[in-house]
Amino acid sequence: MTEADNTQKLKGIKFNTLVTELKQAEISAMFSMPRTHNNEQAFLAYKTGINTLNSLIQNSDIEIDSFFFYQKIGNYNRFNAEQFARGHSSQLYKEFSIASDKLKLDATIKTEDSKINARKKFQQSVEFFYYLTNVNTMSDISIDMFKQFILPLRTEEDRWHKDTDSHTQKALRGMARCLDNHFNCTDFVKCVEVQRSDTKAKTKDLFAKPDKHLKKWVDSWLEFLDAKNAFSTKEFRDAATKMRDFLEVTYASDCKSPFPDEPLLYFSKYRNEEFYEWLNDLNKNDKLSSKVLIRTISAMNLYGNWFIDTYMSDTDEEGELATLGYPLLSNHRISQVVELHGSADNGEIKLSESSKPCPPLWMVLKLKEILTENDYEWPKSITSQYNDSITDKNGDPVWIPVITYLYLVMLEIPLRKIQVLRLDSGEGDVWKYDAKSDCWVKNDHQLANYWKNTGAKVHNRGVFRRKMINGVLSPQFALYINSNKTADKSVGFSEKSGYEIPWKNDTVIKYLDELMTWQQKYNPATAPVSYKDIPNSIFEGEPSKKVLESIPDRFYLFRSAKDIKNGNRQMPPTIRMLHEFWVKLMDELERRLHDEGVDCQIIISRNKNTNAPQQALYTPHGLRLAGLTSLAQQGVPIEVLSKVVAGHKNILMTIYYQKFHPSHISEVLNDASRDLELQYQKSFQRWLKEATWDQVAKYAAFNSEDAIDGALSDASRCTASLWGSTNLGLCPYNGTRCKDGGACVRKNGKGNNIYLPIEDKNCVMCRHLITGLPWLTELWVHGNALLIKSEKVSRELDECLQEVQILKVKRKNLMRDNQEVSPQLVTKIKKSQTLHEKKSVELDNVFSELHATHNLIENVKKLPKAPLFDENGNQSNNLPALLMDYDSEFEVDYIETPNNFQSLDFVIQASRFYKHEKNEAFEREREMFMDTILLRSGYEPLMLMNLTPEERQQSADALAKFLVTKVDAETLQLLKDGRTQLSELGIEQEMLEALPVNIPKNLMPQPVVLPR
Repeated sequence: MTEADNTQKLKGIKFNTLVTELKQAEISAMFSMPRTHNNEQAFLAYKTGINTLNSLIQNSDIEIDSFFFYQKIGNYNRFNAEQFARGHSSQLYKEFSIASDKLKLDATIKTEDSKINARKKFQQSVEFFYYLTNVNTMSDISIDMFKQFILPLRTEEDRWHKDTDSHTQKALRGMARCLDNHFNCTDFVKCVEVQRSDTKAKTKDLFAKPDKHLKKWVDSWLEFLDAKNAFSTKEFRDAATKMRDFLEVTYASDCKSPFPDEPLLYFSKYRNEEFYEWLNDLNKNDKLSSKVLIRTISAMNLYGNWFIDTYMSDTDEEGELATLGYPLLSNHRISQVVELHGSADNGEIKLSESSKPCPPLWMVLKLKEILTENDYEWPKSITSQYNDSITDKNGDPVWIPVITYLYLVMLEIPLRKIQVLRLDSGEGDVWKYDAKSDCWVKNDHQLANYWKNTGAKVHNRGVFRRKMINGVLSPQFALYINSNKTADKSVGFSEKSGYEIPWKNDTVIKYLDELMTWQQKYNPATAPVSYKDIPNSIFEGEPSKKVLESIPDRFYLFRSAKDIKNGNRQMPPTIRMLHEFWVKLMDELERRLHDEGVDCQIIISRNKNTNAPQQALYTPHGLRLAGLTSLAQQGVPIEVLSKVVAGHKNILMTIYYQKFHPSHISEVLNDASRDLELQYQKSFQRWLKEATWDQVAKYAAFNSEDAIDGALSDASRCTASLWGSTNLGLCPYNGTRCKDGGACVRKNGKGNNIYLPIEDKNCVMCRHLITGLPWLTELWVHGNALLIKSEKVSRELDECLQEVQILKVKRKNLMRDNQEVSPQLVTKIKKSQTLHEKKSVELDNVFSELHATHNLIENVKKLPKAPLFDENGNQSNNLPALLMDYDSEFEVDYIETPNNFQSLDFVIQASRFYKHEKNEAFEREREMFMDTILLRSGYEPLMLMNLTPEERQQSADALAKFLVTKVDAETLQLLKDGRTQLSELGIEQEMLEALPVNIPKNLMPQPVVLPR
């Protein structure tokens, strides 16, 4: 179209040469001061103008875009949108109106006049859109169509044009939200998103719209992030922004040095540590913390090394690596920088545990009480946990339990907050778990089989996972956690990411099932949510493009059911929502503790004007329950430990050999076999002295590769004859390095890291330990000793909790009756809570030690046979009796028993040879069990017989062996309870013959119960 002069200076419109100045003036007359839009003169001007406009458009004499309707002429004149809206009442607006009411877009508007004005603006915007596109239904609106409508209203910086007022912007955002809800996406809202002014020219702009001279740098940085398969890129992007600032400050203003507009130019020349020196100057002037300095130089140096290796290195004819690039800093220099600045303010060095304090156990239990008591009374009192658009049949707002259930789940099982947020509901799965009937049924949801029908590799993605196990007919239950902080990288963050917890935790199942029922009733899913559509306000960090494409869509179980900026109610709650709820919970905890006379401060920051809590001493990261910290670790199956914690069951660790299985430990552990075992251990030690690193890694079991480095160090090999053969393996330092045998708490570079100590010579937890097949039996015995100990501590823990609850009920009753709570009662409660916390920590430590023992046994199981040498250096094939058939593979299993007698006997009989496992408490418990059986069967108990210590031990061992090998665990319990007797079983005479001493008949009455 040949364009004519725009004599009226109108914007958003183009005239062809046939359009006269009169017609332009008629169109311009539709613009006047808003307060005059309803008078007769304005009405006549509008009527003439709109007829002219329609005629010219029909004849293709003009082109207009959305800005035409929103422009401001002069200081005050606006298009007469009111008259326009009155003359148009499209089907499209009716659909938008219904969608707006459903979303309750005007719910936050307080006055009725303001609501009427907002609805007018909304109608006007919809009718403008209809006028320009002629689209009759929302379903026909494409994202490109909507972008075309919005684009003229935006500036080059992607902000709103100054002619659009806040009411107009809100109406357009409302349209976008209606369309997102209609299409179940977030694409339309992104079209009306406005970048905060204080983030302009910062990280987001650098990567979204890089300047021409930085384009190749940004492309290279993005390629690096994809190559590294990075899930969170925030820290690297921040570092890249500082690199950008450095380049522009250093080179853009220096005409002598041309700007290196691509990495190849920069790394092809030695730069003399200039980037680090620039960062260091900022640090010295307090413009940059040591933590950020280390993070920045480390990230950029890693990138630089990658770039040089990828694009500036090659192998020469002799196979030697040749490089043309210069790194920012050498590896040695990086270590020096980390050490220098790390000590300045504890810089980048991260502790292995959160620096935030963990709430004590009694406080954690108090949190659970606050969240659940009186049918969730406290969470239901929080106004932010409602949405005016979600109501019951009476029109009353319905409580949204999402955030409450999220924290309750974290109180039950050791998951990170982000893992709970990402859980899938299973609405698109093939199978569904029916919690009421405790069985698996075909999924009958309208979205059932979604993944299967779309050709996905994994058809069942819900948190309740149905598992079929070889040899087990019925399907098993597992909790499927679909994200794992470190392991997901190996599977590309795909639909196969995450892990399973084979634990049917009734409380967790209850919360998740109730949440599922609520979501399906009040916030039903219509389609899975794509991760790329979720705004950063929900999940922090910006994954690389490659990772973003691999993250699967999900039916999120923890759907917020709240309006989310640039998102929708099908997405999880925002970080801010979760934080605000948490600090309110902490505030309530503090208030209740003050009412109970506990002097504490949990809220450490409040709003100066409203006194609302802003920051708390504790964070959700510190939530834990008794024994459950260690349940999260890899090792003993979680369902085994949960039986100890929740059910106080008796568990026996067994090792089954395919070709040989002893019925009693004494069959394989005697003086002769112990001598062979010791020879084997000595042989293993001699072999280890001459082995290479790879050989040790292949034939030995260990907790950390540090153990191999220690064993093969020059100093260690010189003192190999002094190596300590501990009860469970070898110590290259002869027991002198317990002080640093624990977890790494600070990384200062190899050789300078700081480690925690290992308490009480606890070798299975030590990073220096080296073990293998010669110590398998001892590890087995040690594992059973730990199981017995865990069962005892678990019972004590339960007793402590009951004591605490009794005392708290007493205090509550006093407070209810307005009676004074005595200082003595307060002290008793504190002491009971302290003891409860102590037992919780003790149980956690026992479980951690049990995990370590289990893992070492599993590692031994996978080892090939190591070469054995005798004292003269000749290869030997001597094996301990337990390994009489070395080729016989073994399996570790845990079996539940009615009592712990078999476990006690196993450990006690073994302790006759493994002195370190000797435990007087175990001896007394086993003897009491047997004495009860003797009494019930009419015999005098061992404790009352006149025996020497040696005779008592021999008699107890013989009787225990007889009972374990002749009677099953269930019958043993019947004997102990007096529900059957040895004579009734027909083994009375055989028992008497098995004992080395005569046991006289007891003349006391039969029903005697020994104290437990």
